[in-house]
Amino acid sequence: MLSVAACDNKDDDPVAPTTGNIYGFLVLVDEFGVTQNDHFGVRVTTQNNYYDISDNSGNYSVNNLAPGTYDLRYELAGYGTLKKYDIEVIPAANGGTTIIEDVDSLAPISSTIISALTAQLDPVDSTFTFTCNVSPLPGTNYPRAFRLFFGHDANVSVASYEFTPSKKCVTTTATATITGFERADFYKNGFNFGDTIYAVAYGETIVSSSYFDPVSNITIFPNLNESAPANVATVILP
Repeated sequence: MLSVAACDNKDDDPVAPTTGNIYGFLVLVDEFGVTQNDHFGVRVTTQNNYYDISDNSGNYSVNNLAPGTYDLRYELAGYGTLKKYDIEVIPAANGGTTIIEDVDSLAPISSTIISALTAQLDPVDSTFTFTCNVSPLPGTNYPRAFRLFFGHDANVSVASYEFTPSKKCVTTTATATITGFERADFYKNGFNFGDTIYAVAYGETIVSSSYFDPVSNITIFPNLNESAPANVATVILP
C-alpha cells in the first residue's frame, strides 16, 4: 500500500508590514481653557501630505506611512497651528503603530490685546516691574493671559527675541502688574551690564501650546495674538 504525504511549501510566518501609522489623541479647548464637547476637525498632516482628521473624541491616525521620521502639523481654522518633529515610524515594531503619548490641548488664537506697556527699575533692589493694559476686560471667571518677549533692539517680536519667561502672565484686572524680574534673569539670557532691554507683549490663551522650531531656532507660541502686539517698552540693565 502506497502512502502519499502532501507537501506544503507555503511560509506560515506572517508577512512583516511595510508601512506604519501614527496614532494620537487631542482635545480642543476655548480661549479660557474650557474643554469642548466636540474635538472633530483638526487636520493632522505629515511633511509629505499624508493626513487624517480628528474624530469627535479627538482620535486621529495617519496611515500608510513608509519607514522614516515624520513631522506633524495640527491645523483648524481659528486655532493656533501646532507642530511636532521627528516622529519615527517603524512598521515592524508595535504592529506598525507609533503612538504619541502626550495628549495635546489645542486652543484658538487669543483675542486678548495688550497696550500701554511700561518697564521700570526699582532703584532699591534692582528688580524690574512691567505694567500694561489688558482688553477685553478680564474677570475672575474670565482671566486673560499674555506673554512678554525681550530683545536687544526695537524690532523685538515673537519672531525675533532673546528670551521669554517660561510662564505666561495671567490677570483678572484691566491693568496688569508683573513683578519679580531680577537682573540675573537677563544676565543668564544674553544680556549684559548697561544693555537696553526692549520688551513687547502679546495676548495669549489660558491654555496654550508651544514648540521649538529647528529652522528659526526659537520656541514658537502659536496661540498668541500676533496681529496686536503691545508697544515696545525699554529699561536699562544695571
